[in-house]
Amino acid sequence: VIFGKLYGQQAEGMARKMREEGVEITVEPAAVIDRAIDDQYPLCARYFGDAAARPGQFGFLQTCFGRHRRFMPTIDEQIAAAQSREAMNFPMQGSVADAMQTAMGHLYRYRRENGMEDAYTINLQVHDAIVLEVAVEHLDRVVDEVLPVCMSDRVTIWPTDHSGKRKPGGPFHLKAPPADVFERWSVPLNPADCERLGISSRYATSA
Repeated sequence: VIFGKLYGQQAEGMARKMREEGVEITVEPAAVIDRAIDDQYPLCARYFGDAAARPGQFGFLQTCFGRHRRFMPTIDEQIAAAQSREAMNFPMQGSVADAMQTAMGHLYRYRRENGMEDAYTINLQVHDAIVLEVAVEHLDRVVDEVLPVCMSDRVTIWPTDHSGKRKPGGPFHLKAPPADVFERWSVPLNPADCERLGISSRYATSA
């Protein structure tokens, strides 16, 4: 529901998406949820409204990391509406992408600067997650030191407006979630697996 709001999703679209997820709901109660979100976070409506207006007013937006999204002038109402939806989403989605790119750079540099070339390799980025292959003997250090430093401490976020102008406050840091540790892709570890691998049982997520 919240993710859909970032794309300018209204009550009708919200109800349709919820039904696809198995929730029996009509447009009317979905509209109540939509209004409740706006009431709970009143500044969000202004934030997204300002973003939606920028393609026609200024022709661009900028994330807090300095990435620009430019829009060509148009008199086509459908294109203008699509531009407004993209502009509503860009500050959030673009900033997350920038934060992940920054974190990836720190992961590469941290490995080189700290002599950890054999400790982990960076295999894949999936949206806002990074898949590492980690040597068992370095697992604790990667989880407890490398990830918090590279994905949180060193990813500095300064608040800005939609033009990129710095606003009061900050800096802020996103908190990296606990790492999911697997021996095989998406297969949870159990305590016996941890004992066999010689790693802490804290990585076990199944009985």
